[in-house]
Amino acid sequence: MLSLSRTRRVVVHDLPDHAIRELLDHPDNLRELVEEAAPELAPHLNFRRARIEKRDYALEDWRERQNDLLIRIPYHAPGCRPILICILIEHQSTSSPVMPLRMLVYAVLYWEKKWKTWTEREPHGKTLRLPAVLGIVFYTGVVGWKGPRSIAEMIDGPEALRKGSPSWDLRFVELRDRKPEEWARDPRPWWTALAVLRGDRLRAKAFREVFAESLERLQPLHREDRVRWEDLMRFVIALAQRRRVLSEVADLHAAALASQQQVARRRRVNEMWNVVKGSLEDEALKRGEARGEARGEARGEARGVVLGRREDLQRLLERRFGPLPEPVRQRIGAETDPERLAGALVRVLDITELAEFRL
Repeated sequence: MLSLSRTRRVVVHDLPDHAIRELLDHPDNLRELVEEAAPELAPHLNFRRARIEKRDYALEDWRERQNDLLIRIPYHAPGCRPILICILIEHQSTSSPVMPLRMLVYAVLYWEKKWKTWTEREPHGKTLRLPAVLGIVFYTGVVGWKGPRSIAEMIDGPEALRKGSPSWDLRFVELRDRKPEEWARDPRPWWTALAVLRGDRLRAKAFREVFAESLERLQPLHREDRVRWEDLMRFVIALAQRRRVLSEVADLHAAALASQQQVARRRRVNEMWNVVKGSLEDEALKRGEARGEARGEARGEARGVVLGRREDLQRLLERRFGPLPEPVRQRIGAETDPERLAGALVRVLDITELAEFRL
């Protein structure tokens, strides 16, 4: 039975960290990541019966983190009785100097919880057996991983002292290990979609090619698992809109539509594109409201609200129409009524060219 949640949310907030965390809720995405990290173990794991463990450990750092994932999953190999193991996944877009220690502490806290349960429930004398924890660091940074990969590397002193340090085999999966076009041609949809993230720093033409190929190769998934197809398509579309410059977006929109052979799928892709676009614009509006209100409260006057709305009106116009003429900038800078600015922010979403802008 499918136990990990399947989300239909538009994964645009905090790209790519939060989006990757949400996509790993799907068992097939999780399986394809584990296949890359631990190919010898993946065939023996029942991803359809995976369960996300509640993160209730007394460390404020992890209470705030959304990028780590602790999953309990059945393991059954020939000659071995069925057991439960855990997969601890940490997504990183930058190197960390403490990653092995943080992962180990997290695993030990999980084991300590099991120890406590064993103490309360098991009869005296029975051996405590701890679930194996497979630690995976999924790194999507542009440059290679610069931090330590083991506890031994973090121990101060000569090699003789480091030999006595705790040993735990972390598995590192680095997106940069393959070129964007290689990931795009991977037969596994998870990696096909992530090719677009890997190509984030490409020039416009090369990025467009990777983007279009990824969407085209995701087409068969529409028949096999439409929910997963929509999640991965929204992820790719959100990356294109959020992380590429405005001058490329219209061309990428056209490429997204052209990548789909069926008219119904093209229509659905267009709907997704517009929903993601609306979500990004709503997010910009909310950020502007929050910044403006915060400035106003800090200064004890409405000036902070006006400044915030001016900034976001200008940014939203630039996002839609490119660099603004000086008269438009001056008109925005001269407006002191926060309600007029708020109204203009809403109207910007409906206009099709800058000449229609009114304040």
